[in-house]
Amino acid sequence: LQPMDDFSVRGVLQAVTPVFPRHYVVMEVQGNLLPGEREKVLKRFNASCFKKTARVMMGEPPEEFKASQHEVLRKAKQQKADSAWKAKKAEKLRKKQAAERAKKVAEQRKEAVERRQKLIEEGKKKREELEAKKKAEAEAKKKAEEGEKEGEKEEEAEKKEDEEMKAEEEKKEDEDEEEDEAEEEEPEEPEEPAPKEELTAEEKALTFRPSEVPDLAPLVLSSTFTKFSVPKKDEGFDDIRYEWDKAAQAEQYVKQWILDKKLNSRVEELKPSIWFREKVQTWQKAVAQWKQKQTECKSSLAKKQSERAAKKKAREAAASRAATKAAARAKLEEMRKEKGTEPTEKELEAETKAAEAAEAAKKKEAEEVEKEAEEIEAEERADADFKTLDIFGAEDIDDVGGGLPLFKDFQQDDWTLMGLLFELNLLIHAFAHDVDDAERPGIHLSHLAFYYKKYYNKDLNPKDFGVEKLEDVVDLVGSRIVYLTPKEVLATQLDGEFESLGVFPKLVELARRDRRLRADLGEETAVLKFTRNAGGGGGGGAGATLGCGSATTTGGTGTCGVSPGGAERSALPPVAAALRVTPPGRPSFGNTATWPASGNLGSHVTSYAWGCPREFNWTANSTGCPMCQGFCTKFLWMKTSDPQSVLDCAHSKNP
Repeated sequence: LQPMDDFSVRGVLQAVTPVFPRHYVVMEVQGNLLPGEREKVLKRFNASCFKKTARVMMGEPPEEFKASQHEVLRKAKQQKADSAWKAKKAEKLRKKQAAERAKKVAEQRKEAVERRQKLIEEGKKKREELEAKKKAEAEAKKKAEEGEKEGEKEEEAEKKEDEEMKAEEEKKEDEDEEEDEAEEEEPEEPEEPAPKEELTAEEKALTFRPSEVPDLAPLVLSSTFTKFSVPKKDEGFDDIRYEWDKAAQAEQYVKQWILDKKLNSRVEELKPSIWFREKVQTWQKAVAQWKQKQTECKSSLAKKQSERAAKKKAREAAASRAATKAAARAKLEEMRKEKGTEPTEKELEAETKAAEAAEAAKKKEAEEVEKEAEEIEAEERADADFKTLDIFGAEDIDDVGGGLPLFKDFQQDDWTLMGLLFELNLLIHAFAHDVDDAERPGIHLSHLAFYYKKYYNKDLNPKDFGVEKLEDVVDLVGSRIVYLTPKEVLATQLDGEFESLGVFPKLVELARRDRRLRADLGEETAVLKFTRNAGGGGGGGAGATLGCGSATTTGGTGTCGVSPGGAERSALPPVAAALRVTPPGRPSFGNTATWPASGNLGSHVTSYAWGCPREFNWTANSTGCPMCQGFCTKFLWMKTSDPQSVLDCAHSKNP
């Protein structure tokens, strides 16, 4: 009915009922629990003929009510069991009928086969009789001629008698088989009686029977239950009757119910605050600096190794040249001795200078070797000190000794784990800050994924972290840091305000060393098994894409930690290759022009980088590789001076 569906009939009833003096019962679940709604209803019945009474049924109900609820629950359970029993009985009957039909069909088939066999045998018998008759006639004719006709008749009679006896025996065997089959029929099983259901101990402990349809929609309940209260006389009631518990107990019952509900219900209308966003931005900047520092450290170490290799190669070449010259001088001296000639003054002077130069070069080489040995020794001492470093005693995580950052050995999984630790810790404090309700103890485990999605705009999938359940994700960051209380509420030992964010790299480095030690001992569970979708350790905020966090570029090198290696890099197109060119703004992968390699591309390019395109924010609202869904280690980003963004991917048709 339209008036019922659009609630227009409610307005009519609300306007009419105060005019007609009748006994009315207002059955509004939400309205009767909210003080403001109760006052609105009472104001409509201001006539003196109306006595406004509130009947409160809260707390511990009487035994009669419990018994009635248990009886309803038992009947529902009995009805369900009866339905299952009837279905089982019908299924059993169906199977029996199907078996009987199958048996009947089998018997009919058997009879048809027997009839066909009998007809075949009869035909065969007739043919044999006919042939025998013909043969007998021929033999009789022959014997008649020979005078032996009487003997043949006796043999034929005996043969016929034998066939009749054989047929009688076969008939008797068939009758015996039919009797055996009749005896083998199984007797019918006795019918199973209908079950009689009783309530279990858990069901008897229930005060209210569970309902499939809730009294209030979950969204409505979550947004209003904190305002629920018992009726008060100052709201306009003439009388308040407490049917179950008294006023004080009923009020305490509602208060405790609200506290329990706050633990297990979500705040649907909650929005991340500016405070939260500022914390995320600060974190992203710190992570970008740490990754940049790690890249610089690795580049510096690689550069030193390259320089040492080059110097070693140069020394070996110089030694080879010196040996060649020494051999030439020795051969020249030997030739002089054979000829008995003496070197000229000019030759002596040249040999002296050559010897002095060789001595100076040898001395310089010794100094360089000594200096290099000192540097190697210093690096080995720094590396040894790093391995025995008191992590929480380090004052500067960017340089814990020898120019090494604390996070120099971090892999992508370590950055991801650090990001997860920060995100969970901040989520706990942001929830308390934004809800601003001392009665809410925190985020329940069942709502962790919901709030994580609301604050960080990404899913928290346990399988992305190589585990099956959310509690296992929490355990990844360490039970002593972020943990679950006995009531499965997320808690943390870290503060929400930090003078320095360095505590997070320290905690992750400590965990990394512990995992490495356990892995060396053969413990397979010590190895992290994160997927690419597990985030990138950069943290994030609502509305942000957090796949790889934030990073900067220096000298055209990205810091995502997923850049291709030497073999992969060499297989990619060079900078001077033909690339797709798009105008400034959002990159487009359709109808793009190709910049010829013969053009002046090199004069326009100011920097370039291989790696994850999310790190290089050179274009507004940039997308990533269309085939890799935004994450491609073979993606080339370039910044041009005209300015335009030049990009290409090894997966494209024209790399």
